[in-house]
Amino acid sequence: MNPKDSRSRTQLILSKASTAKPEDVLADLKAISDSDPSAVADIAIIRAHLQRRDLDKAMAAIDVLERKSPKRPIAANLRGLVLLAKKDVSGARQNFEKALSLDPAFYPAAALLASLDMADKKPEAAKLRFEAVLKAAPDSVKAHLALAELKEIGGASKEEIAGLIEQAVLIKPLDPAARVALVDHHLKHRDLKAAQIAAQKGIAALPEAPELLEVQGRVRMLAGEYNQATESFNALARVMPRSPMPHMRLAEAYMALKNFPNATASLKRALDLAPDYGVARKRLGEVQLAAGDYKAALLTAALMQKQEPGKAAGLALQGDVLSAQKDWAAAAAAYRQSLNAGGDGANAAGSDAAAGLAAKLHHALTLGASKGEAEKFAAGWISAHPKDAVFQFYLGGEELLQGQFAQAESRFVAVLKLQPENAPALNNIAWLLMKQGKPGALPLIEKANQLAPKQAEFLDTYSMVLEAEKQLPKAIEVQNQALDLQPENHEMRMRLAKLYLATGDKGRAASELQRLAKAGKQYGGQAEVQRLLRALN
Repeated sequence: MNPKDSRSRTQLILSKASTAKPEDVLADLKAISDSDPSAVADIAIIRAHLQRRDLDKAMAAIDVLERKSPKRPIAANLRGLVLLAKKDVSGARQNFEKALSLDPAFYPAAALLASLDMADKKPEAAKLRFEAVLKAAPDSVKAHLALAELKEIGGASKEEIAGLIEQAVLIKPLDPAARVALVDHHLKHRDLKAAQIAAQKGIAALPEAPELLEVQGRVRMLAGEYNQATESFNALARVMPRSPMPHMRLAEAYMALKNFPNATASLKRALDLAPDYGVARKRLGEVQLAAGDYKAALLTAALMQKQEPGKAAGLALQGDVLSAQKDWAAAAAAYRQSLNAGGDGANAAGSDAAAGLAAKLHHALTLGASKGEAEKFAAGWISAHPKDAVFQFYLGGEELLQGQFAQAESRFVAVLKLQPENAPALNNIAWLLMKQGKPGALPLIEKANQLAPKQAEFLDTYSMVLEAEKQLPKAIEVQNQALDLQPENHEMRMRLAKLYLATGDKGRAASELQRLAKAGKQYGGQAEVQRLLRALN
């Protein structure tokens, strides 16, 4: 309809990039650039060179762009990015500054300069960058949000940060970025109710904004509202019909509902839209495994190995399926092959993915007929990966479950030497010290709760340690905090009832025991509940 439309011509060339030779694509784009005064094709050429890490050619293309648009900031900003890639920080700064001199409201250059200021430990200079942008463009939501982030780094209260983000919402109520930032802020500070309210307000203002539908679904998932989350993600799929992402989110919601058929269907839909989407294929195998469809899961693992020969993910999934079938020897072989192939796609020695695979291999060897081989493998792995805290933590967990408290303690101590602020390790050591009657549990569990506040399991351990220290009123207070986070945790409620009994508070003890009695078959300790209730009468 309009053969001279450079934007459409450029998009047409880019749409063929996956099948055409890169040199042909660049030649076609250059032909448009040579005949077109606009910068559309030039920007595409620069991006192509940057993707190929051909920095000198990218710089030459930027020079062409600048000749066409000498008063626009984009060329100087792109040149700054190339110079950063060349590790010329001084030259990059000069170009970012030039971009801002051409357009003081140009946020990308301000953000890059602010990141360089932060790297130089100059937060005040970074803050001034965004304040200058706001002076030129008071309605810049990105600048408002960046200032809020800097203030949070500087120690501002969560209430102050929320207020700053809310100001950005008021400035541009139809900009989804500010509303999503507000929801994420509340989630970061574990204020689920505030996050729900912010998400609802966002959807009311922008009912078809994909960013808000996605964040509303995430909030509903965290709140345990899985059916409502499927509504959000289905709406997201309607406004993003060509994206596999909504279907991935739907699969997670259906998995939370234990609805394996719908989870499988969602993942297959994602793969229809993106057949080479390895993450979706891997998740499909995991769902099939969780559903007990071992035959389908093995077929998926085989397809992953065919699509990506020599890659670890398909072999790891095969090992998981064989483990579920208790074919320990075959599972160990698959895990070993996966490790040799790179550890689930993680080539770095000692990476979390590789450590997880090592743990699975050790577990399979232990449960098979090769316990001696398992011990040999563990010793060899630790020797080869002395900084692998993940594998050490796994071994400590296994020894704890087997009642080998002293060995488990030494494992978690080794983890702490590598990661001094590992809250789960602190929690486990505190529990082990308490169980062994050793001193030192209280400061460890207090530190764990400081590092990871509002964790029911850590609070439960804290309460146990306080009880062992004869601090019963404080133990009751902490146990109530744990139950506020997990009100359906019957074991924690029984512990609270016993704490009340220990202090002579029969009324509150009876109230907690009666709640446990109403739980019926959901709590297996009903005989003890009835015995304690009878003792109160």
